[in-house]
Amino acid sequence: MEKHTLKIFLYITLIHEAGMVLLEWLANPLNNVYADAVTTVVLEVQSNPKAQKAMETQSAILDMEVFQNRLGVMLQDMFGLDCVDFSDGKNVSLTVDGKRGRCATRMTP
Repeated sequence: MEKHTLKIFLYITLIHEAGMVLLEWLANPLNNVYADAVTTVVLEVQSNPKAQKAMETQSAILDMEVFQNRLGVMLQDMFGLDCVDFSDGKNVSLTVDGKRGRCATRMTP
């Protein structure tokens, strides 16, 4: 059985198997809010037939270059051109109000 794992906000782990999603996180007020938001998205996808159909028609292999470009455009629209950095080619760095965050763009199967 194939499992896909996604790390969200460093402390939340989403594990997806056939017919099941498992969320694990280090409980604190901030992580609880993020986990609640992730749960909301998962439940929306599960209960929305249009979202399910879109997921079924997507290719099993995501083109990482396309994903990185789309992620970059979204983050630049949200935070500005100067805040987003893809210089290392694997991760995106985001700097907002002097705070720096890094997001790994590779998913582990």
